[in-house]
Amino acid sequence: ETGHDKVNIVPVSLGGTIANSLLEYYPEVYDDLNRVVYIIPALDGSAIVGDVYTGKLGLEDENFYKDLFPSLFDEGDSTGYLINILTRLLPKKVLSAVLDSAVQALFDTALNNCTVMWSLVPSSYYPAARERWLSDEAHAEIRRQTDLYYQAQLDSDENIMKLVERGIAVFDIVDY
Repeated sequence: ETGHDKVNIVPVSLGGTIANSLLEYYPEVYDDLNRVVYIIPALDGSAIVGDVYTGKLGLEDENFYKDLFPSLFDEGDSTGYLINILTRLLPKKVLSAVLDSAVQALFDTALNNCTVMWSLVPSSYYPAARERWLSDEAHAEIRRQTDLYYQAQLDSDENIMKLVERGIAVFDIVDY
């Protein structure tokens, strides 16, 4: 559309995971690329998502209280900080039971069947998460699709090197 032979793509965060799949399953796109500029890419998912999918979200992690809860609410909204204080006052056993119940409800209603969320499960977490949530026949199609993301994660470094070998400029901006 622009009249150029090649394009630049800029995968941001989850876009890094999507770019993994693009490069893995549509290698013909290599011929159309000039530059790939990754910005804080989730090339191998996100550890917190992996923790959620494997049931290892730790209540001991200070960032859980300091960053996660407040980040779930609008900036300037004190609700996240109020929840932060309340979670610190509750006994860990009670909080853990509430969180386990909330995570189970999220999986039952959405997360288990949302393949794009599965793409954010790091490759080192994926086999355990797959066994936990997708081992039954009812999830065969979701499992097939998430296995594709997993394979693209495993081949990410190799596919990025293919870009470089073809003279495509690759940049990775990982901090502000």
